[in-house]
Amino acid sequence: VLLIIFMALMTLTILGAYSLDGKNQYDFGGKLVKINVNKYVKIGLFFISYIFLIVIFLFCEMISDSFLFISFASGIFHTLFLLSAIGFFPILLSTVVLWFLRIIIDFYQYKLAKRGLKPR
Repeated sequence: VLLIIFMALMTLTILGAYSLDGKNQYDFGGKLVKINVNKYVKIGLFFISYIFLIVIFLFCEMISDSFLFISFASGIFHTLFLLSAIGFFPILLSTVVLWFLRIIIDFYQYKLAKRGLKPR
């Protein structure tokens, strides 16, 4: 049951991340009208879906090893879990760096728009 719940949550976070519009709003002259903060939520949702993927691999490994007694599938899921767990910190670091880059770029565009200049 928990495996199905985590799969549904991962699917919802991925669909939610793809459905969000993260683009800033510009007028026809190219001036910035509004900075959209959904791009930060979008990055966070992709990271949360990666966490759900790690948990799903862990549950699949435990189910195949403890209940199904399939050592081949348990080995595959264990390898997938280890690879995704090893990739957790680089993906966390890249998510934080991407957040800060987006914040800096949006702040720069906001300063340009405040002066009346076109950010494009």
